[in-house]
Amino acid sequence: MTVAGPPWEPFVVDISDALSISSVEDVDGSPSAWYSLQGIYLGTTKPTKPGVYFSRTTKDRLQGKNGRKIVIK
Repeated sequence: MTVAGPPWEPFVVDISDALSISSVEDVDGSPSAWYSLQGIYLGTTKPTKPGVYFSRTTKDRLQGKNGRKIVIK
């Protein structure tokens, strides 16, 4: 477990149970913000390069949630 993201908006990174592929569906219609494991903001477009990423919607941020980890194969 580690902390990623900028100091003014950190979130906890825990990939110990990353065993499956997940998808992100924004039920509230807000765009997702995508981050690398290092906490680098990648934009609002879903990454296509294989790896583990984090997606966070505006709703997640406002509710104090860290977002979701996503494995792309």
